[in-house]
Amino acid sequence: MSLSRQSRLSSYLLPSLADTLFISLLVALAFGSPTLRLLNDPGIGWHICTGEWILQNHAVPHSDLFSNVARPWFAWEWLFEIGVAKVHSWAGLNGVLAAGAALIALTFALLFRLTLQRGASLVTTVLFVVLSALASTVHCLARPHLFTWFFTLLCWYLLEVKRATVWVWAIPAIVLLWVNIHGGFLVAFALLGLTLAGETWEIATSAPDPARRRDFLRLAFVAIASFAASLANPYGISLYVHIYRYLSDPFLMHHIQEMQSPDFHTFNAMCFAALVLLAACVAITKRHRLRISQSFVLIFFAYAALSAVRNTPIACIVLTLTAAPLLNTKDDALPRPSRLRERLRGSSQRMGALELNSRGHAWAIVFAIITVLACANGGKFLGRQLLRGEFNGKKFPLRAVAFLELHPIPGPLFTTDAWSGFIIYREWPRLRVVVDDRHDMYGAEFMKNYLKIIEGQPDWKAQLEATGANSVLVPSTSATSTLLHLTPDWKLTYDDGQAALFERLRGAQ
Repeated sequence: MSLSRQSRLSSYLLPSLADTLFISLLVALAFGSPTLRLLNDPGIGWHICTGEWILQNHAVPHSDLFSNVARPWFAWEWLFEIGVAKVHSWAGLNGVLAAGAALIALTFALLFRLTLQRGASLVTTVLFVVLSALASTVHCLARPHLFTWFFTLLCWYLLEVKRATVWVWAIPAIVLLWVNIHGGFLVAFALLGLTLAGETWEIATSAPDPARRRDFLRLAFVAIASFAASLANPYGISLYVHIYRYLSDPFLMHHIQEMQSPDFHTFNAMCFAALVLLAACVAITKRHRLRISQSFVLIFFAYAALSAVRNTPIACIVLTLTAAPLLNTKDDALPRPSRLRERLRGSSQRMGALELNSRGHAWAIVFAIITVLACANGGKFLGRQLLRGEFNGKKFPLRAVAFLELHPIPGPLFTTDAWSGFIIYREWPRLRVVVDDRHDMYGAEFMKNYLKIIEGQPDWKAQLEATGANSVLVPSTSATSTLLHLTPDWKLTYDDGQAALFERLRGAQ
């Protein structure tokens, strides 16, 4: 066999580092420890039920489906919900788990590949992408925001690499999908706006350049087309008004956990801090290679992630794709004798070229096929249980809900917003809840009253009665549980040490 033929064969059969990263993330998130599982969030429950309702009724809901009070509802993630309902109908929670893990794995494998293509050295790419993946575990949940990670990567790559080509016109098409999948579509406008602001600065402060002006006009028209595409959603311009009211509500922003700043005592936050410091050092030392628009983007997304932990993954993606290519081997010589330095540089270049020449991705495809086959067989492959798509029994009241299924109780049910999505998934439409984690729909005033009940504040009982609840499911050790034990209007029906179930006595007011 000739060397050239052997090289081509190796490029198809040998696993690349991007493939290895894809496989590692897929295995860890789909087959690994329950602490990493994507089903640790209750929201996926009502997303699945919403998708099933849409498929059954051939319409997108404009009012709430799950609570006991009719409210206007912006189901802005309807396209994701259709998809997740389809996956769930085919493979249950195993399919939902595997699909979420595959999307995360694909996003970071593609980030690795694109960063390397942009000129970053192999060592630098590995460092940035591994830190990004570890930092992003803080929000690895099977919810529609995973598409925001993927679309952020695509949009920023198009703006950075393909802005002078026809490919940049793919951004409006991406926005068209994005706006119907997740509210994070606003990230596209942040990237476009910051890029246009940087280009405006450079046009105003540099000599006239017709090519730069043409690029600016092209991006401006792309931004206009993207905004027009974003209006193709079931709620039109009203969606923008709703999102603005939600994000500008100080009470909700201060009480929703994912809107809080990162806890830098945790491992993933430490990884993010290391990434930010590394990107800052690169930006400072390589400022002569950094465009103004890139500086704006780095500052904006770093600040966004430091302000709200949910922004950590998209910041990691943007920081990696922007800063890592600046640290290439030609510009950043190691402090070693020149002969050793040249050997290291040559080795890095050969490894990077080998990585980019990998074409087959055979091993990644094999693992993806195994995952699909396992999903189709109840999580089993060759008789071995690989997937266990289920809600975490330490986080959700699995035993209490099993009791509810055998002993139906009158609704509506008051429970915590951290449990309601799971209750909806298991008990809707037979049982309606009082509140869940769709905080944007319920609004600040309702959530204030909800907290009064949960915290056992002086008027907790009046607030509970105002909800119309006929049953309550709360943690056994909660203040609400303690108070209900002492309230003659309520009786304890079930208590397993994790969750306590109470029913209102008939005739009680």
